Amino acid sequence: MRHLARRSALNARAAEGAITVVEGWEFASPKTADFVALLERWGAADRKVLALTKGMNRPVYLSARNLQTVEVMPYAEATAYHVLWADVVVVEQAALPAGGEIVEASAKPATRKKAVKKKTTAKAAGKAAKRATAKKKKTTAKRTTAKAKTVKKTTAKKAAKKTAAKKKKGSS
Repeated sequence: MRHLARRSALNARAAEGAITVVEGWEFASPKTADFVALLERWGAADRKVLALTKGMNRPVYLSARNLQTVEVMPYAEATAYHVLWADVVVVEQAALPAGGEIVEASAKPATRKKAVKKKTTAKAAGKAAKRATAKKKKTTAKRTTAKAKTVKKTTAKKAAKKTAAKKKKGSS
């Protein structure tokens, strides 16, 4: 699950164009100024950066540890949280899984999502139809009840008129 979540987060960053792959980190000695110069070259100096290395790369870690917006860690230890935290992800080529690809496009998950979406839509349509039918029945029942009350009132008025007419005839 964790691997899938990380891969999904990396896919999201790749779709945004926020992933940079570097061939390797070349630091003669750990210097923060060198790391800042790299960030400026990539246009990520004022953004949160996650640098993923193959194993523990001490010169890179020591170069970036004083920067508050930079996190350096081995690729294997990165979680989905770390990837989503960062605005820019910089990955060392050697750290990538076999094949060197971050994004593994697969048609199956997208197809499955669409199928689930269609099921949900059909289910929602069925529920909406049931609600509409129930509402129609309720409205019909109200109309029928209203008509019945009107008929009762009309019948009662006619009966009262007939009774009044009989009383007049009987008293005359």
